[in-house]
Amino acid sequence: MSVSTLVNMFVFPPNYHRSIDKQIVPIRKQLSNHMKRCYYEIIFTKTPLDFGVNEKVGSVYKELERVELLSLYQKKDLKFHHILEKREDELTQLRQQIHYLRMIQYHVTNIAEQPTMKFEWDALKQKHAFEAVCYFANVLAGKIDFEKEEWIAKRRQLNQLFQEMLQSNQMSSTEKLPIELVAIYELISIVEIIEDYFSLNE
Repeated sequence: MSVSTLVNMFVFPPNYHRSIDKQIVPIRKQLSNHMKRCYYEIIFTKTPLDFGVNEKVGSVYKELERVELLSLYQKKDLKFHHILEKREDELTQLRQQIHYLRMIQYHVTNIAEQPTMKFEWDALKQKHAFEAVCYFANVLAGKIDFEKEEWIAKRRQLNQLFQEMLQSNQMSSTEKLPIELVAIYELISIVEIIEDYFSLNE
């Protein structure tokens, strides 16, 4: 390694911000697609359309680990290069985004691993549920802008549906939760995390 290269590394340390940011966008799109695929299967088809979906969701975890590693490298560089100090807040936000995406991946995995069971909903209710999934997933992917008022209205509808389901399902402590209840619970969890993700920019 030449002296000039060493000097450049010291004076101009590696900047992983752009690389991290570029990798976050396709990860969001992948999670969005997996959300829609998993919910479509669980609501409509009763049988897997893609037997490799678990592996695909799992591959997102590996991508997130690589991005997390880059962010750790950048965090260490902050200690030794004052030139990067002004980017510390930006790095903190990127690391928070990665954390939220990992949480979303966890809940999408939970849906992907649900056993095949019949959804006890009529066709109209199934349609409305999947439309809600598509809306939230498309916001995550950046296909639809995160509009706070519209988002809150759709989240409120989802929470109302969940409360209605809880009231209509009087179960003992030993009974297994209905697949519909599990699906909506996981979706609400994902929705709350997506909202936290976009709230970072406020």
